Amino acid sequence: MNYLQPIEHSNQRVLTTSQLAESYGTEPKRVSSNFTENKERYTEGKHFFRIEGDQLTDLRSRNSGLQIGTMVRVLYLWTEKGAWLHAKSLNTDRAWEAYELLVDEYYRLNLNESQQPMTQAEILLKQAELMVEHDRRLKKVEDDSQRAERKAALAHHRINLMDSVNVNGTPRQQLNEMVKKIARKNGVTFSEAHVEFKQAFNRAFGTNLQRRMNDYQKNHGLKNLTYPDYLERVGQVEDGIRVADKILSLVRRDLPNPSFKNGMKKAD
Repeated sequence: MNYLQPIEHSNQRVLTTSQLAESYGTEPKRVSSNFTENKERYTEGKHFFRIEGDQLTDLRSRNSGLQIGTMVRVLYLWTEKGAWLHAKSLNTDRAWEAYELLVDEYYRLNLNESQQPMTQAEILLKQAELMVEHDRRLKKVEDDSQRAERKAALAHHRINLMDSVNVNGTPRQQLNEMVKKIARKNGVTFSEAHVEFKQAFNRAFGTNLQRRMNDYQKNHGLKNLTYPDYLERVGQVEDGIRVADKILSLVRRDLPNPSFKNGMKKAD
């Protein structure tokens, strides 16, 4: 579409008959004829404005680039809705395509903003706003990328961790395998890994696992229970698995064990 000199009337953009005809690929007489033949469908102030007299003189002075003949006494200006009626009357692909372009690239632009040149300060402000927006979007992308990398690393670690754990056995067997994994990971004996597990469990639940297990064995006439055996009997083996999993997730052995209370069964 060729450049159209913007015209504003009654706080909205409008087009002359010649401009509209050129956009639709037809002659001005065809546009005028459509209007005459369907005049009952057009409403002044909604679809068009009829400009004459002083208004026409003022329009000429404000839009010197428009080719308005000196003999013209009445000029019709077409609104967006008027342009739609003309496109409907012509009903050609060219007219409908041009109408869509007019709506997007002409009618719905703010004339006052688009025609007023920006000062140097306004240009600098606009550039600063664009830079801030660009930096904001870039930071969001970087943050999202870092979060994704952390999640991927954690998932990879957990996969490697569980590769050596017997996930096909009972919960008690799983916990026992995880304690063995703690021993291998930290280079300690199986007994030392049990001690580490016991201490972590005590911190997590504010309890004394060894004393509880001793009391349980005494009351039930049992001997030589392991921590997984005892936790299975008292319904806390799943809590034990969570504690062992947390230990295995620590990067260094000397890191403090976090609290495991959320979502776990409270110790007896």
